[in-house]
Amino acid sequence: MARIDELIATYAVDWDLDRMPVADRNIVRLGAYELIWEDGTPDAVVIDEAVQLAKEFSTDESPAFVNGLLARFKDLKPRLRRDVDA
Repeated sequence: MARIDELIATYAVDWDLDRMPVADRNIVRLGAYELIWEDGTPDAVVIDEAVQLAKEFSTDESPAFVNGLLARFKDLKPRLRRDVDA
C-alpha cells in the first residue's frame, strides 16, 4: 500500500492523500493495484468499475478524477512494473 500511496501522491496533481475524499483514495488504491499488479481483469474494465464506484459512493467530481488518475497509471504500467521489479 505504501507504493500505491506514493504513486497516487506523485500523479494526483494538486491533491494530497489527506485532502482526497476517503472513498476516492480507496477506489484509486484498489484500481491501481489491479491495473499494475494483477492481469486477470482487462484494464478498461478495472477503470470502468472504479469510475462506477466513484459515481455511487463519492462526489460529483470524483468519477473524472478517478478515471484520469487510473488512465495515467495504465499508460505508465510497463514502467511502474519495472520500477517495482528492479
